[in-house]
Amino acid sequence: MSKKSVALLAGLTFAAVALAGCGSDTKEAVKAGAEVGPQGSACPMPVTFSAAEKWGAATAEQDFTTGGVKLLCEIDAKPAGSVGFIRVWQAAGVTDAKAALEKFTSGEIGRGQKYTAGPLSGSEVEYVKGSDSPARALAVPAGGGIVIVSVGALSKDLFEKNLPAYELAKSSIKATA
Repeated sequence: MSKKSVALLAGLTFAAVALAGCGSDTKEAVKAGAEVGPQGSACPMPVTFSAAEKWGAATAEQDFTTGGVKLLCEIDAKPAGSVGFIRVWQAAGVTDAKAALEKFTSGEIGRGQKYTAGPLSGSEVEYVKGSDSPARALAVPAGGGIVIVSVGALSKDLFEKNLPAYELAKSSIKATA
């Protein structure tokens, strides 16, 4: 085989390998870190779930509400080298997950779907915050009300990077109260 043929074959092989990688799912797998939510933890709540490895949890320091839903806890991506939060909210006195999400996302653009998160049934919504920031939230009954776990970011790229941590929380969520 000539040197030109070998070079052409090597180039075609490289291109095939590169193209094969383009169609694959590029989301990074995320390892489970600390459990968030139990009594005595950084964020005691009526639910528990696995936070992504190296993500840091802290109880909300300010009395912040949106759509009548109170912020309980923030799980910060910065210790893991990213920018973003998973936030946990509580809608007291509300028993319908979909209604709680509608209040929570009032004024935002979105579409909803039903889901089952771990052993809990609830509702999930994908929506856009502001003009173009993607976000997602799930709502489950717990603690005599509805608990909402949300993820959002300043850009689509950051949202996609933080989405596996949200999926981990969603798949491991359990009611404690």
